[in-house]
Amino acid sequence: MVKILEIELENVKSITSGRAKFVDGVNFIHGPNGAGKSTILDAIAFTLYGSDWLRRVRLRLADLVRIGNRIAIFRMKILGNNGKAYLIQRVITPEKSVEASTYVVDESGKRVASRDKEVTAFIEKITGIPISVFTELLYVRQGEIRDILELTRRGEQKLDKLLKLEAIDKLRNDYLREVKKRIEVYLRNYEGKLSIVERELNIRKKELENTQNEINKLKIEINEIKSKLEEIKLKKKEIEQYIQELQNLERKLSEIDTLVKIKLSEI
Repeated sequence: MVKILEIELENVKSITSGRAKFVDGVNFIHGPNGAGKSTILDAIAFTLYGSDWLRRVRLRLADLVRIGNRIAIFRMKILGNNGKAYLIQRVITPEKSVEASTYVVDESGKRVASRDKEVTAFIEKITGIPISVFTELLYVRQGEIRDILELTRRGEQKLDKLLKLEAIDKLRNDYLREVKKRIEVYLRNYEGKLSIVERELNIRKKELENTQNEINKLKIEINEIKSKLEEIKLKKKEIEQYIQELQNLERKLSEIDTLVKIKLSEI
């Protein structure tokens, strides 16, 4: 989120030297007439957008330099939309911008932009707010507010001009068309991917059915094998009984044979 952290001014309009710090949320600037409230707002706008802003609001460099001084200094610390802090400095005389002293430095002190135009372009980049949006939608000068508050047709026209309602509607409609177009492209891509997934799903379903059929066949074979095993167990038990009977018979025969031999020896 873009935030203004601090502004420092020297010889700017009614301000000889001053510094203002800003906090999160809404900041109020209050004071008597002529104390420099509007000066701070103009200084913020100029520090951000330089001579481009002056042209849009029909001001001159001389309008910003305190009377009786030859140089005015603007310094401002801001937090860009990339989460990094920057220091902006602009130095002017009533006739020109002092380009060598106009620059932006990053948190490490490295100069990342120099000269009036380059500084303005860099500010638009790190804030994501072009000067057209700033001057037409975000920044309202005091005289324009009074015009808007007048309950006349002129006030209504001024409000329409300031807010650029037709332009906003056009931007909104253009944005909605772009969003709709992107959604349609996304849906087409999604439908294509969905079709591929459905085909893959059908293939996997068929494979699953085949696997299930194989499993069912194996279950039948297993049951048949179990049944044969039971039969074999019964046969085994019968054979074991026969063997036991044979063993008993052999013992009896052996006993008989022994008795016969004894009898024969007695004769």
